[in-house]
Amino acid sequence: MRVLSSVLCPASTKRPGLPALFCWLGMMSTASTAMAQDPRELDEFRYTSPAAALHAGDFDAVRQLLEAKIEQGTHAPNDLFLMGLTEKRAGNHPRAIDYFQRLLELEPDSPRVRLEMAESLYALGRYQLAENELKTVLAGNPPETVSRRIESYLAAIEQRLDVWSFSLSAGGFYDSNVNAGPDTDTVYIGNLPFVLNNAAQGNGDWAADLGMTVGYNRSLNQQTSLRGGASLNYTDYADLDDYDALVGSAWFGPGFNLGRLYVYLPAVTSVVRLGHEESYYQTSIGISPQVGYQINREWSASGRLTWQDVNYKRSNNPDSTQARLDASIRYAPNRSLAAGAGLYIGRESSETDTRSNKRLGARAFADYTIDSVWSTSLSADYSRIAYDGIQPMSGTERVDRKTQLSASLYRALPQWNARLDIGLNHTDQRSTIELYEYDRQILNTRIIKKF
Repeated sequence: MRVLSSVLCPASTKRPGLPALFCWLGMMSTASTAMAQDPRELDEFRYTSPAAALHAGDFDAVRQLLEAKIEQGTHAPNDLFLMGLTEKRAGNHPRAIDYFQRLLELEPDSPRVRLEMAESLYALGRYQLAENELKTVLAGNPPETVSRRIESYLAAIEQRLDVWSFSLSAGGFYDSNVNAGPDTDTVYIGNLPFVLNNAAQGNGDWAADLGMTVGYNRSLNQQTSLRGGASLNYTDYADLDDYDALVGSAWFGPGFNLGRLYVYLPAVTSVVRLGHEESYYQTSIGISPQVGYQINREWSASGRLTWQDVNYKRSNNPDSTQARLDASIRYAPNRSLAAGAGLYIGRESSETDTRSNKRLGARAFADYTIDSVWSTSLSADYSRIAYDGIQPMSGTERVDRKTQLSASLYRALPQWNARLDIGLNHTDQRSTIELYEYDRQILNTRIIKKF
């Protein structure tokens, strides 16, 4: 088996990535050839055995042994496979694809041939065709280790494709506390009781939610791409019109695929209109560099730094500058399960001291795919927000502690290329100032349709 492995996986290809992915399949095709010989006799007979010649890296010898047979039509199917491997390793990918395609006419259900051909297609920059072949193999339920690598490689191909994507979403939700108000009519500020009117207390309402997203990804070469997108979301409350929101955002920047390391450097901007009749606007512009690193098959790490300048129009809210650093780690032992955790720190600097704050938070999540139709996710977030200065009236510093728990259930609707989402979110905020304490639950459902 040592000889068989080296035939299909020479030292130059034993590295992470697609080449290693194909080592398992080649063994099936050359086992009868390589194992029929005593490894000690390979040197003597290496030029009479195509597999041994391939193992020796003598591509001309393989051609001499097989080309005539193929031209005369006296070849076996495995001869086409060995010639395809030879041309691929020699860098003659168009010829390799030709041999693999001829073999697929004889063995259309052969995963090993499709995988080898996918590598040659990728080397020629024919990413869409390579993706099609990989998805065909993945649909045949190959071994789990192979499936994981195919999926990671499909993700890499997606980053290289020149793809426009478009989706629409529509749904609704119930928000138990739209204005994040306390659940009591009396609060104490500076040891003095204050009676709140109905508008200042927590109010619930139903809302409709509509959205659209456009994405773009253009490959410049095998390492560099341009990625961008824009989204528009509208939330319309049934009664509390002051909380209606129209949110538009956009992002664009270069991405760099550097082996296990991926770097994305987008500029980001957003415009938010709040309110219905007497509306005001919040605008922001900034940068959000991101980095991801694949530690091994199961573990990956990522980080993001976001900086943005926030301005308000037709509002008394002071302008501010916001910065936030996120870091997380993810564990995916198989295709069905993924879990992770992360930390973040942030700073908001406002023209008003009592609006400036420091943030520290942590997050944990788990995603589970039940079957080809159903999947679910759970997440838990905790944050501590400490405001600068002494708050007016209360005479104390304000520190908020917020806990959020979320659960979602997803159902794929493949006949419509869509997905149904059902989610429940619970928020509990405690504060050193009673006025800012509240509980909130949101139950939502939506359908997302991709085009």
